[in-house]
Amino acid sequence: MARIVDGGQIANQVSIAERPAVVQARQRIGDWEGDTVIGKGHGEVLVTLVEGKS
Repeated sequence: MARIVDGGQIANQVSIAERPAVVQARQRIGDWEGDTVIGKGHGEVLVTLVEGKS
């Protein structure tokens, strides 16, 4: 699980721009992308998962 540091930033985060070329090509099955949205007051969370090829 990601560790949150002061200011709400994720420690040791990696930019999506740094993903490997093979993943960027979206030619193979099994490369997942995920994202989260945390609601006001941390009362609600929305998580999305998308498989890159399908």
